[in-house]
Amino acid sequence: MHPIGNSCRKIRAGRVLTRRLSLTGKACLRYSVECYPAIQRDTPMLFHRLSILLALMAFGVAVTLAPLAVRADTFDLKTLDFEKGRTYLEVNTSYFRGFPMNSERLRGSIDPTANYAITDNWLAAIKATTNKPFDEDFRVSTVGMEHTVALRKLEGGYAIGLYGGINAAMHRAETNDFAFGPIVTFGTETTSLTLNPALDKTFGQNRVDGIAFTYGWQAKHELQKGFAIGLEGYGTIQNVGAAPTLNEQPHRIGPVIYLEREFSRGAAGSSGLKGSSIKDTKSSAPAVNAAASMAAPPKVYMEAGVLFGLTEGTQDMVFKFKGGVEF
Repeated sequence: MHPIGNSCRKIRAGRVLTRRLSLTGKACLRYSVECYPAIQRDTPMLFHRLSILLALMAFGVAVTLAPLAVRADTFDLKTLDFEKGRTYLEVNTSYFRGFPMNSERLRGSIDPTANYAITDNWLAAIKATTNKPFDEDFRVSTVGMEHTVALRKLEGGYAIGLYGGINAAMHRAETNDFAFGPIVTFGTETTSLTLNPALDKTFGQNRVDGIAFTYGWQAKHELQKGFAIGLEGYGTIQNVGAAPTLNEQPHRIGPVIYLEREFSRGAAGSSGLKGSSIKDTKSSAPAVNAAASMAAPPKVYMEAGVLFGLTEGTQDMVFKFKGGVEF
């Protein structure tokens, strides 16, 4: 047992108390002098580990909310930030609160998605949507595929690409749909504005007349590596040829935080957190640098935010969560 613990157990009245308190003070001083440098040295590592733990906990919260979650938007903004050979496994969830007169009675939704970057300019994905309608049982609603093509990665202040996706109904109450639109980003790696307009057409069972216009946008700023804040907005105009009134359209906006943590690969094949100290010899440096350039380390990331309805056709609030792993 530590000397401090021994002293605390042996405290008595009178001189014994005074003597033991004196010993305790010395023990505290000696413990502080000897251990504080180590604590100070290990603080960054502890901070990184805590950040990763929080991100994984948030990912678990998102998955836990899935059973609470009708077909609904998962408010996932498409970007052009992907690299050849990388796999991205994600879970996007949303949970709704407050239902004005013209809004849909939805509890939420969850979309598990598996993405793979075939090239630096082509990302392919498969996904499923599982829902729980307001007064119905949990169900699988749709399965689908998506493709994102980067025509220009972020360089010179802007990036541009194309997105297309198709969903097939897996439940008699659902419909099939096809969406297509551009992805445009302005800014830099740390501060950016991304726009995701798209046209959506339903077909087959339960189809809806006309073409819907949907949009998403994101203003994002990185405060430090691995932590950013932003503002996002989403909306839909059903049947642009005969658009409903504004109070019947869903439009929402709200703040979002973004966390990510990257793991580094040890020289001997072990993994640790990026930023940990690894001593490399001069002879092994070229091999390590070559390996690092060929395979980026794994990464975990998370988004969490609250979106507020702007019209009578929008739920009062929606809580959005996204957790993912990149490797």
